Amino acid sequence: MPRRTVSMLTEIMAKQGTEFSPYASPKCLRCRFFNVCIGNLRPGARYKVIRVRNHKNFCPLLSEKMYVVEVEELPVKLVVETRLAVQGMTVRYNTPSDCDDEEVRVYRVKCNPPYIMEGERISIHRVVARLSKGLTVVEAEILDPPPRELWVRFFPRSRRAL
Repeated sequence: MPRRTVSMLTEIMAKQGTEFSPYASPKCLRCRFFNVCIGNLRPGARYKVIRVRNHKNFCPLLSEKMYVVEVEELPVKLVVETRLAVQGMTVRYNTPSDCDDEEVRVYRVKCNPPYIMEGERISIHRVVARLSKGLTVVEAEILDPPPRELWVRFFPRSRRAL
């Protein structure tokens, strides 16, 4: 079952069934609502709104109401070593060492995606394509909650805010 969590979205986005990819401003990292708003989501990953709760908060950065929502993380495409690409298998993610970005671009995936870190657990859902050099594109579910350091990848100059 995909990982579910609570987040906050603007009124336009806070509708059941809406799919989105979270984005934040570097100022968000210093906000007191960061952890409950967007800090528990993976930057660059895809989410689907499952339920809109009957609670709102005011965002001091956007100057608008934010609705509390329950979201589900959608599967991601990753490049893994072929020996690990077995449907149903749970493994720790390692960035492939000899990955050719040109070859994987066709599958809309990056060799070093921003939404996962080394050592996080993933569950392989299906094999998308076999590549050269012993690599495979898979669709997988990330099992671990996102570490806060993922947002630092998006805003490296904001490291002091953490």
